[in-house]
Amino acid sequence: MLAYLRSIGVATVPEPPLETPRQQLLVAYERYLTRERGLRLLTVTKYLHIASVFLDGLPDPFPDALAALSAEQVIGFVCDKGAGAKSISGGLRVFLRYLYLSGTVGRELDEAVPPAAGWKLSGLPARLDAAAMAAVMATCDRASTTGRRDYAILMLLARLGLRAHEVAGLELDDIRWRAGTVVLRRKCGRSEELPLPVDVGQALVDYLQIRPAAGAFRAVFMSVVAPRRPTTRAAVTLLARRHCAAAGVASGGARRLRHTLASDLLAAGASLSEIGLVLGHRSVSVTSIYAKVDRVALAELVRPWPLADPEEANPWA
Repeated sequence: MLAYLRSIGVATVPEPPLETPRQQLLVAYERYLTRERGLRLLTVTKYLHIASVFLDGLPDPFPDALAALSAEQVIGFVCDKGAGAKSISGGLRVFLRYLYLSGTVGRELDEAVPPAAGWKLSGLPARLDAAAMAAVMATCDRASTTGRRDYAILMLLARLGLRAHEVAGLELDDIRWRAGTVVLRRKCGRSEELPLPVDVGQALVDYLQIRPAAGAFRAVFMSVVAPRRPTTRAAVTLLARRHCAAAGVASGGARRLRHTLASDLLAAGASLSEIGLVLGHRSVSVTSIYAKVDRVALAELVRPWPLADPEEANPWA
């Protein structure tokens, strides 16, 4: 209606507001994150929010405050966030690095962001044993469309270790049946082709035979109820949690299925580089967390206690 009123001259077309220097900077930063860094929309949104909050704290005039940005201001901003400092540190470093690369500021301030204490890698990766994994798979009613879809998704998560967004982004053309492979869309716009296990392929076939009509959509997994839409990353995450809970697995989900695959591959003798290839890691340092679950190999690194007398070895006995 508004477009029609404007076309006959009854309603005027408002002039777009002039972009402020702050808005221009955020627009350029968004372009950098999407085009040059190739980050996902979810990550771009998070980084833009962090940058926006940081810029809101600068005094007027904005251009002068930005040019005079100091390490003390960066440290103060992070320290004021308290317990939330850990969640913004990474995004703030990316933004400060962009400011230097774009010539907006004359100094590299990303190293001024104080490190936040965190013990993310202190524990062992959570995994499921064979009985728990079978119980999770058994929660799918494979006589129904929903059950077949969920079973195929769980098989991709458990047998290929896919991330939730990789499952949601899978398209029909990505499955190369004759070659027995599947093309996966990894982070930062990368694509990799991996072998498709027979049992995973059979689960996909069982679902695709009764997959709801999707019109022009080429996504493999679709919503079961109308309106028909491709399954989202959030839906895959909730689906995995729901089936794990139904099987009595506490704190289960897509990430735990992924950890289970990595742990099983390590136990079968696969190297960290091979595990990283399956999981889509770009650095072996990310995969190295799974080395901690290989207790047999780690036991060989343990040095014997230097005291020969067993009684002296334990002074508290």
